[in-house]
Amino acid sequence: MLTINNYFNGLRLAGVLLSLVGVAACSSLHKQPALLHTDHPLSGKIYKADGLVQVSFPELLDTMSKSDVIYLGENHDNTYHHKTQLDVIKALVEKGVRPAIGFEFFSRHQTSHLIKHQKAKDSGHGSHAKGDAEKRLRRQLGWDSNRDQDWQRLYAILQYARENKLSVFGADLSAGMRKRMSKVGYSGLSPVEKLLVPASDFKDENYREYMHENFVRAHCGWGNDAYLARLYDAWLSRNEAMAQSIVATHKDVPDQPVVMILGGGHIEFNMAVYERVEHLQADIRQINLRLQEVDAESIEPGEYLQPLEINEQNYGLPHEYVWFTPSMPDRIDHCAVFNKRKEKLNKKE
Repeated sequence: MLTINNYFNGLRLAGVLLSLVGVAACSSLHKQPALLHTDHPLSGKIYKADGLVQVSFPELLDTMSKSDVIYLGENHDNTYHHKTQLDVIKALVEKGVRPAIGFEFFSRHQTSHLIKHQKAKDSGHGSHAKGDAEKRLRRQLGWDSNRDQDWQRLYAILQYARENKLSVFGADLSAGMRKRMSKVGYSGLSPVEKLLVPASDFKDENYREYMHENFVRAHCGWGNDAYLARLYDAWLSRNEAMAQSIVATHKDVPDQPVVMILGGGHIEFNMAVYERVEHLQADIRQINLRLQEVDAESIEPGEYLQPLEINEQNYGLPHEYVWFTPSMPDRIDHCAVFNKRKEKLNKKE
């Protein structure tokens, strides 16, 4: 049983920082698309967390096909994670399941662009016309400044969805609103801005403590109370927005599952988005699958699946299923990236 203090000792924080500072940081957190530890004894294996039972992909697929919401929790910059997500979606379609696909990396307000792209006919023939449609969508979504590799990871899924006429949607708050909330919090938003941001009635002081610790470590030990409170406001509203998007989509197509592509932290310990979806629709059937990078020094599945306890409150296991994957090459120290911004943040406080 891990406590809040020692849980973080083995936590990889790059994904947490990405969640806080947004998509733009992705391109600076790894040097190349190669993979490490492909020969790790756990790599490629799938475990059901309860009982540490290894399961096959067909067994997992059967469970997924009976679920209403399928979370595919990722490390945002892991090439293998996005490939696996696409493989899961393809396998579901081959099984006769037609999921709607939601993305953390696109905002709710960008959904109209995604739908228009999915339904538009190519204005011409061949790869040139397809390339024009892709460039147009990338520009509309504000992804021109991101690396081609980062874009292609997600576009491969969008393109498969388009070819197979699968519904897609953006689920998160806009990048601008996330940044705005990190500066002023929910209470500092204007009345009009509050119309765009869902307020959350979630209350759990132990979880708030957990996330504050998480934020501090993701910010390399930095973070005053006011800033942490604003980050937590943004975290809650983002989870609320994604949960609302998932539930609304599920209610529109209740006979088909929603596949949600998002960072693993948003479903950790069945909290955050997972908990908010359950709060909005208690009878919904969810499956929490984490695509988990292996560590060279951790070769037993239980090392990745320890429960969390905060002030004697037990939050259980971090995920329901874990699919172990290779990891990315040594990442640039995210603290070095963040420290360049620290002075600017300090001056604004």
